[in-house]
Amino acid sequence: MSLKSTSLCQVDFRVANNAYNNRQVFSCCPVVKVAFAPPKVGNDEELEVTVGKGITMNCDVEQEGPQSTITWLFNGSENLPPNAQVVLHGRRLYVDETSLLNQGLYQCRVRNTAGESIKNFKLRVIAPPEFVEKEYMDNIQITTGIALTLTCYVNGNPQPTIRWLRDGRDIHDKSAAFSDSNQKLIIQHTTNANHRYSHRIEDN
Repeated sequence: MSLKSTSLCQVDFRVANNAYNNRQVFSCCPVVKVAFAPPKVGNDEELEVTVGKGITMNCDVEQEGPQSTITWLFNGSENLPPNAQVVLHGRRLYVDETSLLNQGLYQCRVRNTAGESIKNFKLRVIAPPEFVEKEYMDNIQITTGIALTLTCYVNGNPQPTIRWLRDGRDIHDKSAAFSDSNQKLIIQHTTNANHRYSHRIEDN
């Protein structure tokens, strides 16, 4: 990256006394002003952190210059999350005890007299599966022809996948229907038979 520079010719008109005769002497004094190159901040990064853990984002600035300013943004705003702290004169951003609210786009913006550069950090917060609501009993008696509804609501990031099993095997027949991203099972019993239903949570 080349430096930006400006050359100006400043003409200074002076009258000098010469030992031989009097005449005007003109001098042209060039004045060169050099601006620093725009700062370099490195390549963008994609980061992952488990919920509850801390994470550090590094903004390593090259060719910073004496008039550089470093600003951190979160999702386009200078209002950082309350658990985020800028350290080392703006070169580091530390997020403590992350939650799902900390997921998003962080940006390190560096400016000097020649321009600005931005480094992006895409932060993904991973949350393990957690049961929100379960609606079933250990033993259920139903009448033939009556629909049975079982629910298992789970939170997590990314959203976990739920597999329902009947007698230890996946359910594929037309008597079963799934809704709410497989978190609800509706099954129509047409025969007099005992079955054991269970669910398996698969972390994505």
